[in-house]
Amino acid sequence: MRKVLLTCVGDNDPLSSRKGFGSVVSLCEVLEPDLVYLFPSSRYGRPKAKSPIISGQEKGEDVRKVLMNPGEWGVNGYQGLDGASIRIRIIETDAPQSYREVAPKLRDHLRQVVAEIDEPVVWLVNVSSGTTAEKNLLSACATEICTGSVEVWQVGDPQYEPEKGESRIQRVEVRDSIIISSLPALVDHFRYGAVAELLTKVADIALDDERQKKAGALAERFRALALWDRREYGPATQTWRTRRQESEWERRVFDTIQTLSNVNDTGINRAMLLTLDGFENGERRYLEGEFGGALVIWWTVLETLLKYRVGAMSLQEEYDRTCRPDKSYPGVSDTYNWLIACNRDPGLTNLPGDFGKIAKSRNQWIHQHEVVTERYAVNAREYVLLVMQLQFPKINAVSSKNPLSATCHRDELKALIREL
Repeated sequence: MRKVLLTCVGDNDPLSSRKGFGSVVSLCEVLEPDLVYLFPSSRYGRPKAKSPIISGQEKGEDVRKVLMNPGEWGVNGYQGLDGASIRIRIIETDAPQSYREVAPKLRDHLRQVVAEIDEPVVWLVNVSSGTTAEKNLLSACATEICTGSVEVWQVGDPQYEPEKGESRIQRVEVRDSIIISSLPALVDHFRYGAVAELLTKVADIALDDERQKKAGALAERFRALALWDRREYGPATQTWRTRRQESEWERRVFDTIQTLSNVNDTGINRAMLLTLDGFENGERRYLEGEFGGALVIWWTVLETLLKYRVGAMSLQEEYDRTCRPDKSYPGVSDTYNWLIACNRDPGLTNLPGDFGKIAKSRNQWIHQHEVVTERYAVNAREYVLLVMQLQFPKINAVSSKNPLSATCHRDELKALIREL
């Protein structure tokens, strides 16, 4: 696979004022790229320092000459790039230290470079030449735009001797930190699957063994949460189990998901947890502005709660006889209206809003894809909260300790990310 070097050009390229190779030549000597893209800025030199002003094209040509014919420049110990191609792309700006000025121009150059390369390559990125803005932006933009393998390389200052056994040329990795910095925002939006994929990428590219290990393990946590978010409790339990429970919060999450997955448990504790988990599932959609999705989920929870009410008041036989005489499956509205008509559940008369309009909004969202307004979602939420408290008087206490509540688990997950 061919190697392509991407590099800006600094004042010390091609030859350092400290009587050594500049960063570009030093990297080419070691990495031997097949193709080099030079990104010099518009001009070089400082009039106040009495250094000559030269154009970016001249600077790029100077680097090209040394790389191709080092002997003509009195460079000893380096044979040059035999057969390599060197291309120059000028960053047209008088402010090469400005992130705002450099960023769009460098991105445009990189997109054009990627378009020119019609085969898989290894991208080599030099972060030791150019201004601070140019070096940082080249690394970030190459990570963003270049497809395939991207390696970031740094050249040590020639005035400092490397430690014994170490090379002045070292591969470094900044992409993992860039990726990790983006994760808290995804957690805020409950994007568990996306976080798992990015953590897997961090585990693949990180050079630090400890970070690799932690990122891989944490990716499994987020895969488990993605399954839990889809209410696939069994697979979520198995996936969560693959990592040792390292904190009190993680142990509580595992216990909760394991209880949710136990279909043989018909006790009130699991019924309460299932109800609460369904409510929180809708809450996550609501917080994301997905009012239709939240309404549908809360409607399903309400249906389950009303059926619980029928059974809890020993009305199942009468309900089967009068509400579903033809053995049909009554919906939420049917069950609600039956309980109201029988006057068997006075607590339901205190429910807010227009129940019929909420039901209609829910059906239109499912069958006709019509938009659900926030008001109907809020009313459905209030219904669920009131009926939950009627059916499970202790649910507020359980909810306050729920490790998977929307706010609690986001904070805990972001704390785990900060440990990477």
